[in-house]
Amino acid sequence: MQRVLVCDDERHIVRLIQVNLERHGHNVDTCGSADECLAKLRTGAFDWLVVDSDMPDLIRQVENEFKGRIKITALGSRDK
Repeated sequence: MQRVLVCDDERHIVRLIQVNLERHGHNVDTCGSADECLAKLRTGAFDWLVVDSDMPDLIRQVENEFKGRIKITALGSRDK
């Protein structure tokens, strides 16, 4: 079982991802902002970050600060 942090500012998206990951046996925590995400990553031991692809600065910061210690999956849609 992996410990997963899901970060997106749209609560319904976070909830959808959370429910599906928990159904597959993962331990899931959630957050809705980059600041909250970084605070949780710094104080918890997460294996995987699922993040909104519209948060590229957060993704870069996590890649730099955690240097391969956490898997990152960026999700998003391009309806624009």
